[in-house]
Amino acid sequence: MACATMFSLFWGGSKCAPSCMVNGLPVQEYLQSHYLNAMSELAEALKGLTNVVGFGTMNEPSSGYLGLEDLSKHFHHGELKYDLAPTPFQGMALGDGYQQVIQRWSNGANQHVLGRPDELVTIPAASARGSKGDAVFGGMKGSGTSIR
Repeated sequence: MACATMFSLFWGGSKCAPSCMVNGLPVQEYLQSHYLNAMSELAEALKGLTNVVGFGTMNEPSSGYLGLEDLSKHFHHGELKYDLAPTPFQGMALGDGYQQVIQRWSNGANQHVLGRPDELVTIPAASARGSKGDAVFGGMKGSGTSIR
């Protein structure tokens, strides 16, 4: 849930969360500028090292929740699913502490030939949530009015 949310904000924060600001900047601009600055610092630190010919800037980038038509289905057709693989909606429900029945996948014939999970696993309701209290807010320019 956290990773998909952050990728959504990184790629589409200006459209999906236009009033979300960090230090006075739109969240997308903030995240992208800090990422690019970090990569610039890394390139500067590696400059001149004869044993380094390049570096990858992002391993397995994701579009997050952007472009998903159905949150009850897995992110992308053909994506590798390994171990517990909740759908986006199940991930959100788990993050809010609700019990879910999740598919468990292995990297074998069930997934790649038969297209089915190895088993279904019940994840019990959690005593801890992915957010604190009323973490859903509304209002203009981050006024912090809870909408729960």
